[in-house]
Amino acid sequence: MFESTYIYLIDSLNNDNAKILKKALETVPGVKNVVVSPLKGLVEIKAKSDITDSLKLACSVAKVKLRTKVDPRKL
Repeated sequence: MFESTYIYLIDSLNNDNAKILKKALETVPGVKNVVVSPLKGLVEIKAKSDITDSLKLACSVAKVKLRTKVDPRKL
């Protein structure tokens, strides 16, 4: 099975909680790569399947809020 890229807009993202969010997401099974951009408020995840539920949990750990999923073709 191949990986897809999922991009999400995250509220209250800064350098400190971005590290926590990235570390939490890297523990999720099926996640191959995580790129967190605090200045843009975006997180880009390469994974085998949609991990929105796991992302919500990781956001609560990092004390940030998941706003929405972003269509990569519209960036």
